[in-house]
Amino acid sequence: VIHQAPLYQECLSLVEFELSDSITCKKGTIEPLLDETASIYQALVMGTRDYLQKNHFEGAIVGLSGGIDSALTLSIVVDAIGADKVEAFMLSSRYT
Repeated sequence: VIHQAPLYQECLSLVEFELSDSITCKKGTIEPLLDETASIYQALVMGTRDYLQKNHFEGAIVGLSGGIDSALTLSIVVDAIGADKVEAFMLSSRYT
């Protein structure tokens, strides 16, 4: 591997090649790989951001039950579009 861009991020990369009898790379960078958990989380954030942007949503409303899954969902949405574009509502039940 001569060049590897960061995972799950838009970026511009410059890779320099030397053209002669064969093509050789003169300059490239290799971004470190994420561990499995970080990679999955960043993929979820990117997918959520892309979904919301492509459907022209201005923000998101997240209903929270009080469980860990609700907290993780809220965290993903906030990291995807920013806290100022997210409204969270506590959904009350006898288990909350």
